[in-house]
Order: sequence, then structure tokens, then C-alpha cells
Amino acid sequence: MKKDRKFKIDRRLLIAAAVIYSILMIIGFLHQYGQEGRSIQASLFILVMMSLPVLFLFAALRFPTMIYSTVLAGIGAFWPMCFVFFIPGALLFVQERGSHSSPFTIAGAVLETIGLILGLMSAAEAASWIRDLRDRIRDENAWEGIDRMTKGLTAFLRPRMPGALAFFIWGVLAVVVFFPFWKEISALSTFPPKNDYDVSALGISLLTFLLFPAVALLSALYMISEIRKYARHVNDLKDSGVFGQAALDYHKGKAYCQGRVILGSQYILVEGTDRLTEYSDIAKIRHDVKDGSRNRHWYLIASKKDGTEFRLVELPYAHKQKNYDKYVRPMLDEIGVIDPGIVIEEPGKFH
Repeated sequence: MKKDRKFKIDRRLLIAAAVIYSILMIIGFLHQYGQEGRSIQASLFILVMMSLPVLFLFAALRFPTMIYSTVLAGIGAFWPMCFVFFIPGALLFVQERGSHSSPFTIAGAVLETIGLILGLMSAAEAASWIRDLRDRIRDENAWEGIDRMTKGLTAFLRPRMPGALAFFIWGVLAVVVFFPFWKEISALSTFPPKNDYDVSALGISLLTFLLFPAVALLSALYMISEIRKYARHVNDLKDSGVFGQAALDYHKGKAYCQGRVILGSQYILVEGTDRLTEYSDIAKIRHDVKDGSRNRHWYLIASKKDGTEFRLVELPYAHKQKNYDKYVRPMLDEIGVIDPGIVIEEPGKFH
């Protein structure tokens, strides 16, 4: 009961921070528009760009089952909470520009540090909120027939394309930022270039009007192609008759790994993998840990009975004994109960 009450309070604070942030953005817009020489287009552009995190948060809360909803909610919760603390911190910083040890500077640094910490905590809470909403929708869909269950599984397995999405957003934002100045940019150089300055200016023009739109377009085409390919794959699975049982497994199964893995009676379902994995196809599951620049990436690798291997899931936890005992072992134990014939290796040495 206390835990549920804490969740409600935390989530109300997230909404409050988003509302306060939105009010500050509107005040900033009115202030910018009131300044001499500031166009309404520029002020509106700044308002829209700064308001995107809040729009991300509310979009994720409204459509929790869409792709990247947890990421959008995390961004939408992180930035407003930071901003609410960063503004007074920045105001304190400017009080004493020449001193790094004045009370104003120290207070400003403390406020911004608090904002960063609370922003990270808010992002984690928002992502947890989205996962709770997904679980609730999954349970509701189980009572509304196979069609709703099938739609839920389709959204769950749809492949994620974070790299292509990042390039698309980057390309679109670059075009939006630079396109209003295309006349000024194109006037910087002459063609053919006559000197080094013209070469540099021509390079900027080409980046603005060729590279950025091309990146956005190619990324969009790639994502559309993958989505269409996935749709055809789902239709084939429906025609074969296996998708119905997989949908039942999705809605009746047990969720693990922060909702990324669903263990049904016949299938192991992993979010974003475009794959139905039958227990009967798996001979062994082992752990694989790779060192990254900042952390260690922890995977479960499944070996089929024909000897081929594939990455079953990337575990969203630090490679530590306590995380294995609390989160990973229960999932592996459940797999062993459902199909005792699967060999499950120990995780090895933790760091």
C-alpha cells in the first residue's frame, strides 16, 4: 500500500514538473516575442523545440504501447525536472560571475546537481510508469478477444530501429534549423569556388541542402521498408495459424526483464525482435558478457538443436550477482520449469 502511494505521489510530481515547465516556456515565448527585432516565427520555433519533451511525455502516456514509448517518456520526464532546477541555478550563477566559491555559485551548482539527479530519477520513474500501463493494457486486451490480443503482440514484436530513428530526427531537425537561413547560406559562396572561403561556404551549403535531407529521407525509407517487411511476416504467421497461440502466450504469460521478455506456455517472446521462439527449438541458454566503454553488455544466447545460435535478449541490468539473483535467475528457473530439457548454463564470474 505504501509503495502504491509512493508511485502515485511520484507520478503526480512528474506531471506537476511538466506543467510548470510548460508555463515557463510560454512565459519565455511571450518575453522573447516582446523584444524588439525578435520575429514571431523565431519565437514560435524556440517554443516548439523546447516544448518537445513535454509532448513526448504526454504522447507516451496516451499511447504506451507504441514503439519507443519508454524512451520518449524518459526524455519527457528528465528535461522538465532538470529545467525547473536549472533556471534558478543559472540565475544564482550570474550573481557572482567573477568568483567560483561565492555562496551564489555554490548554491547554483547544488541546485543544478539536484536537478540532474531528480531528472534521472524522473526518467526511470516515467519509464516504469509506461511499463505499468503496458501491463494493464495487456491484461485488458486478454478479456477482449483474440483480435485485440493479436494487435498487442504485433506491437510488442515490431522491430525497433533506434539508429535509423536517430538519423531521421537529426536530419529533420538540421533541415528545420538551417532552412530558414537558406538565402544567407547560399549567398556565402560562389560556384565554382574561387578561394578557401568559398570552398568552406559551399561545403556548408551542400550539408544543409543535400546531406541533411538525404539522411532524413534514407532513414525514413529504411524504416518504412522494415515496417512493411514486418507486416508481411506477421501476415505469414497469421496464415500459418501460430500467431494465435503466440498471442495467447503474450497476454497470459509472465513478464520479466522490465517487461521485455514474456514467457508463455509454448513461446518465449522478446520485445522488438520480430521472432517467435519455441521452447522445443532451444537446446541450451548461456550468458555472454561484452565490455563496453562505459558498461558491460549482458546477453542471453540461445543455441538451437541444429547448432545455430542467436541472441535471445540483452539483459537491462548491470552484470552483478544481486541482479542475477533478483531478476535473471527467476526467469531462467521459469524456463527450466516449462521445458526441463533446456540446458541453462551458470552466469560465470561477476565483476
